[in-house]
Amino acid sequence: MESPRPSASPLLDVQIVSRGPDVVVQAVGELDISTAPLLKNAAERAMDGVHPSAVILDLTRLRFCDASGLRVMIAMWRRIHQARGRLTVEVDPDGPVARLLKITDLDRLLLIRNKRNRR
Repeated sequence: MESPRPSASPLLDVQIVSRGPDVVVQAVGELDISTAPLLKNAAERAMDGVHPSAVILDLTRLRFCDASGLRVMIAMWRRIHQARGRLTVEVDPDGPVARLLKITDLDRLLLIRNKRNRR
């Protein structure tokens, strides 16, 4: 894959990068109803470029996530799951996304990898 492809708004920055054989979609900032389409479009671009067998959604640097962000995660999981692939969601275990995934029980559906935020 080529160098990182950025997508940005004042509230959310999304980068698509390669990490070995995996495609990584990194989101930094706030994921809400106004920024969820940005992540959705970036994720679709990332999954269109390769067979979605191994996609990592790095949310370790999100400061906020609402139901719109959860909807994007579920849509990504469905698409990758149908292709018999794997979606790994990286979260800061002390961050807001880890808490949201836990209270909504999405941590039971999604493969979660705890990763400390390196600010």
